[in-house]
Amino acid sequence: MRLYAAALVTFLLPAWHSALADAIPPALLGTWSQDPSCAADAMTVLFTPGTMEVRQDGAQRSLIQMDAKTTPTREVELRTTRIDYVRLPNDAPPAVGDVLRFRRDGDLLRVLAVTMQGKLVTLPPESTVFHRCGR
Repeated sequence: MRLYAAALVTFLLPAWHSALADAIPPALLGTWSQDPSCAADAMTVLFTPGTMEVRQDGAQRSLIQMDAKTTPTREVELRTTRIDYVRLPNDAPPAVGDVLRFRRDGDLLRVLAVTMQGKLVTLPPESTVFHRCGR
């Protein structure tokens, strides 16, 4: 009986956690591109209420399940909860628990910080600003 209960808790706990997690806020939803004209070959990020999809050269590079929280300074922290697909050949792969911190400034989305496997990652300036696409 104890084994059955432990198995049930192990199975239900991830579903319970994701049901209580905050969705990605509406201000971030949609497509954002590193290219101001949102060219098809540019790196783009598509946010849905529970996922972040990264595309480059028209191909999907990653699909990551995330939950969110908004800080008192209106910054948004997204935490990786599950990785469905990753194909980022030049980058270290994301891991569950990694955190991205963003701030939206009008039609710009700024990446303020990335923490991967507990370590702060420094990004080149050109990869920290995304432009709103398809307003």
